[in-house]
Amino acid sequence: LENKDIKNVVISVVNKFGKNLAIEAIKSGKNILLEKPMGRNFSEAKEIAKAAKKYKKVFKCGFNHRYHPAILKAHELCKQRKVGELLFIRGAYGHGGRNGYEKEWRASKDLCGGGELLDQGCHLLDLSLWFFNFEDVKRSECFANPIFYPMEVDDNAFCMFQTKSGKVAQIHATWTQWKNLFRFEIYGTKGAIE
Repeated sequence: LENKDIKNVVISVVNKFGKNLAIEAIKSGKNILLEKPMGRNFSEAKEIAKAAKKYKKVFKCGFNHRYHPAILKAHELCKQRKVGELLFIRGAYGHGGRNGYEKEWRASKDLCGGGELLDQGCHLLDLSLWFFNFEDVKRSECFANPIFYPMEVDDNAFCMFQTKSGKVAQIHATWTQWKNLFRFEIYGTKGAIE
């Protein structure tokens, strides 16, 4: 952070340490790419955004799934309206889990801030909002609880939201998939992309 020749910093750490490192780097004059999530909670995210604005630094949160070739192609096809007007998105992101998962850092509210919704679910939320062109959300519902592992954070998250124009996203993020899975489906008035 003291090296003035370095202008850009990538921060990829356990969630608990992201906020303080990002703010320190911003104050030292660096532009930041912070690997998701943007904090353990909304308060931490707001602190980072406030610092970036105050010090006039570029801040980005790393959502790498946007750059997967299949996702990029699907986004391009949707922008070209090849599937018509978007109606809904259905996504599932499942991790296989393992014995002792409830003892790892992701299961700690202090270290992680949340569970599977914050870990993998945030990718599905980001992609859904991105495909919907960040249209305002008018209502949402989410059930995020530990349903298998004895832990203090959610191991499963079931969420749904609807935009002001009526588009719907339904997502499920889980640590109890038992076999890893990523599925993202986009449905429009003229077709679908899976």
